[in-house]
Amino acid sequence: MNICPCNLFYIGETKRKFRIRLQEHIRDIKKGRLESPIPSHFGEKHHSDANLLQATILEEVFIRKGDERLIKNVLLYKETVFILKFDTLTPRGLNSEVNWRFALKF
Repeated sequence: MNICPCNLFYIGETKRKFRIRLQEHIRDIKKGRLESPIPSHFGEKHHSDANLLQATILEEVFIRKGDERLIKNVLLYKETVFILKFDTLTPRGLNSEVNWRFALKF
């Protein structure tokens, strides 16, 4: 979960290490790459000040390597659950969409 100074939250999933994904967000904020929700928000509202970004891990998922489709589906399901639980869809948060296929299982 990423948190901005105006208390808007963004829920995301990644297979990469958390530290690496966070560094990617920070780099995108600093370079003004506005393609994704976090850098776009920080560029518009916080003068691209990446030092204001806070983030935390909500849940780690451990699945044996091998079935990439299963891994992706589990991550998308977990992401959907947290987006709905924390109500992070815009305008209350920074998530612009939710995967409704997984939301129906929630």
